[in-house]
Amino acid sequence: MTQSLYASRTTVKNVLFFIGLDCDRRWIARDSRGLLGGVFVDKASALKFAMSECDPHARAVLMVPDHVTLSLTGALPPFGLT
Repeated sequence: MTQSLYASRTTVKNVLFFIGLDCDRRWIARDSRGLLGGVFVDKASALKFAMSECDPHARAVLMVPDHVTLSLTGALPPFGLT
């Protein structure tokens, strides 16, 4: 069973991977340092990748809100998380 946690249950400091859509509506999974990630055909594939990279720290995967656009490069956008 795979499970992701939303912002209300975690903090950015604890997140190793972010999952969300890019500007072309493709699924992106990327680590918090921008060193590892990929473009995926669906949400399940992005989540599976991130979970396998974070194992056994499943709580380190965060689904970004729909209004946030992710990319593989550059700084992470502000999420309004503490």
